[in-house]
Amino acid sequence: DVSSDEWTARCRLLEAFGATAHRLSNLQASVEGNKAELAAIVDAAHFIRDGEDELMGNLIGRYRFRLQRGERWSIVGVTLSVAGYPAGRAAFDRVFALARTRFAQGASA
Repeated sequence: DVSSDEWTARCRLLEAFGATAHRLSNLQASVEGNKAELAAIVDAAHFIRDGEDELMGNLIGRYRFRLQRGERWSIVGVTLSVAGYPAGRAAFDRVFALARTRFAQGASA
């Protein structure tokens, strides 16, 4: 579980990738008054170049977003439960380490 502020900060890392694809399916929503939850299966692919190589790190899992309504609906928290890494955990870790380095340097992929 992470707060919406932490989630937003983590999502900024996506700027370092050449491309990403986040496919959501099996959406389920529940609303109780001014609170709601949205759950979905996510298949997320992240692409980045390393020299001549195009690397991919992907994961499949489940998102759970917690929302609160004020003047508008806002995300107040997110949970990502990872089911697996189709290209392997090592490939995922390598791609994200490279993205973190590039993001810290202020360069996009």
